[in-house]
Amino acid sequence: MSKDPSQSPGVAKAVAVAPNAPAALVVPPFIHRWDHPKITQKRKKVLAAIHKLYPMIWEAKGSPARQAPKENGGGTFRIMDLWTDKLSTSCTSSCPMVGEAVSPKTSKLWTFNAHKSPAWVVWGKGTQKMPSVGDVYILYRDEVVRPYPPEPKKPTTKFDAKDRAWREYASMEGKHNPHQRHVGIVVQVPTSASEVFYTADGGQTVAGVQAAQLVKRAWSQRKPGPTDASRMKTWESYMKAKDHAFANPVREIDCAYLAGGAESKSPSDGNRLVGWIDIDQLEFTDERFDTTYTEQDYLDFGARLKAM
Repeated sequence: MSKDPSQSPGVAKAVAVAPNAPAALVVPPFIHRWDHPKITQKRKKVLAAIHKLYPMIWEAKGSPARQAPKENGGGTFRIMDLWTDKLSTSCTSSCPMVGEAVSPKTSKLWTFNAHKSPAWVVWGKGTQKMPSVGDVYILYRDEVVRPYPPEPKKPTTKFDAKDRAWREYASMEGKHNPHQRHVGIVVQVPTSASEVFYTADGGQTVAGVQAAQLVKRAWSQRKPGPTDASRMKTWESYMKAKDHAFANPVREIDCAYLAGGAESKSPSDGNRLVGWIDIDQLEFTDERFDTTYTEQDYLDFGARLKAM
C-alpha cells in the first residue's frame, strides 16, 4: 500500500462531503494510533470514554460477571439488562453512549444517521485518506442475496411498522439487499495491507446475546459493488435510491471492505467503509479530561489495545 499523504506532519487535505460534491471539510493528518504524537485532545477523550463504558453485555441484571477475551480488549462486561428487540442491534445504542459522554449535542448522529453530520467524510480516492482513532464509521452491505428464504412470509395486509409480522418480513428483505450494516468507532487504523482495523463496536454476540466490545477487522480494497456480478443491476438500483445516496461510491476507485465481528460470515466477507464522522469537527461539552473520563482511562485504554 502506498503511504497515505495525510500522514505527513502538518499536512491537511480538503475532501468532499459527498461523491463529486465541492470540498467542504479539511481532514487533519490522520491519526492511526492512540499514542500518535499529534493526537488531539478530543480523540483522547473519546478513547477514555470507551475505556470506561466498554465492554457491555445485554443480560438480565444480576447475571454472573463475564470477562471479555483479551483479543476483544478484555475487561469485565457491564450488564445492560436484557435486549428485547431481536430485530434491532446494539451498535446503534452503544455508539451514541460514547457520543453522549463527550458530545451530547451530536450524539444522535453517532448512529446510522452519521452520514447526515456536517462532519461526515466520504471514503475518497484510493488510499489518500483514512479515518482517525475516535472517528464514528459506517459499514455498508453491498451484497444482493437471492432467493429470499421462505420465512417469514409476507403479510397480506397493508404494511404496518407496528405489526411484528411486517417488521420480521421487512428485516429479512432488508438483509438480503444492500443496506447499512454497522456503525462503530475506530480505535486503531492500519497503515499497510497486512495490518487490521481495531474498532469499538456494539451489535456483537457473546453467549448468545447482544454485546459491545473491541473488534479486530481485516480489510481489503476492491471496486465497489456486490461480489456476484449478476446482481450488479439490483445493486445499482439501490445506489440510485434517495435513502441510499450517501452510500453511492465513485465507481472508478477502490473502496475499503472491512471484515470481522458479527457483521461478517468469514474473513473474506467484508462490508464497505462508506465514511466516518471526523470527531475533531464536533462540538464537545469539554474536551479536557475530567473526574469521570480521566487521563489514566486514556492510558489504560492504550494498554488494552497493546494487549490485543
